[in-house]
Amino acid sequence: MPNLLELPSRPSINSKALKNTKQPSARIKLSESPTTAPIYIPITPVLIHTCVDYAVDDLYLWASNFSLTGNSRVLELEIGGDGTFSDDSKLLRIPISKEIGLVQIYPGISHESVSIYARADVADHLNIFGYAIRHYRINIADADLGFDGSD
Repeated sequence: MPNLLELPSRPSINSKALKNTKQPSARIKLSESPTTAPIYIPITPVLIHTCVDYAVDDLYLWASNFSLTGNSRVLELEIGGDGTFSDDSKLLRIPISKEIGLVQIYPGISHESVSIYARADVADHLNIFGYAIRHYRINIADADLGFDGSD
């Protein structure tokens, strides 16, 4: 075991590791799943993710139907609404069969400044998992320059 008195007071770190680097994009947790655990979907609307106004989020979502009885369940997503599910033009209705594992329900569609809500047709059977790829503006002060530039 090394003698603590003989160790340097500062660790040896590569100087490149300490320089600021521009990060054009990052994989982030869903805003309503800080622990990355599945989000339980009841029959009342639940917020899944809120997209920010200074970046574009590519949203990837999967659902599971863990029901042991019954048939498929219907999951509703409201994209860009307020959680009331009152505007049919903002709704997606997705049948989720039972016991088939994870089903991709949202394949990386880009959003900015919107909230995504979900609800189920029957309680106690659906979960949502997912993440977002957040693409940051090339220039935070000028949205017209676009985002990230790496794609």
